[in-house]
Amino acid sequence: AGQASSTPTLAFIGSIPSGYSFTSPTGGSSGGGGSTPTVNYALQFDGSQNYVSTPSFPLSHSFTWEAWYKRAGTISGAARIIDMNGYPVLYQISNGDIYWQIDGSSYIIANLPDDGNWHHIAGTLDGSNIGLWFDGVLAASGSTSTDWSGNTKDLHLGGDPASEGLNGTIDEVRISNTARYTSNFSPATSFTSDGNTVALWHLNDGSGTSAADSSGNGHTGTLEGSPTPTWVTR
Repeated sequence: AGQASSTPTLAFIGSIPSGYSFTSPTGGSSGGGGSTPTVNYALQFDGSQNYVSTPSFPLSHSFTWEAWYKRAGTISGAARIIDMNGYPVLYQISNGDIYWQIDGSSYIIANLPDDGNWHHIAGTLDGSNIGLWFDGVLAASGSTSTDWSGNTKDLHLGGDPASEGLNGTIDEVRISNTARYTSNFSPATSFTSDGNTVALWHLNDGSGTSAADSSGNGHTGTLEGSPTPTWVTR
């Protein structure tokens, strides 16, 4: 007869490193169960023509584009954050101005800090009114008569095949078929999918050349370019 054994109880002591979460083990008398720390990934773009592509993406009368992003270096042209082969497009230029451009003549501009930190950016269209939101605060507003209903175009994150891309990192991208924001708000650090979500990329894949769409609508993104965007921990 040997000495009875028992399963040790685990606990996390100290600060949890940035980008990780900790779940305490659970289970019955056998002490089974538990989970490993979850890594929060993001995609890093090098400012050249590397990007994520999603073909034949549907547009609507109203929509919201939003993402978390962080610039990492100098911009010499128009750095695409999200675009659709021309317009609509959400991009930043060298002096810090961010443009939310619906067509060739309908756009709004806000000068936003380039401090190397993570920021939430959102562009909204409610059918005629356009808004540009920075960290939950309305930074610019305007109007348009363009209606994109029924159109499909290739959607790109972080750049496109013919233009300069973002020299920085993108995380948590959500496209919705409604203008989600009409007053100042506190941005969620991780988006959820609902009936108005057309696509949701958490960008937590961590490896490979695909970005899974968590909306259930099948808009899987493909990492393009040479080199392709790089998976990094946030």
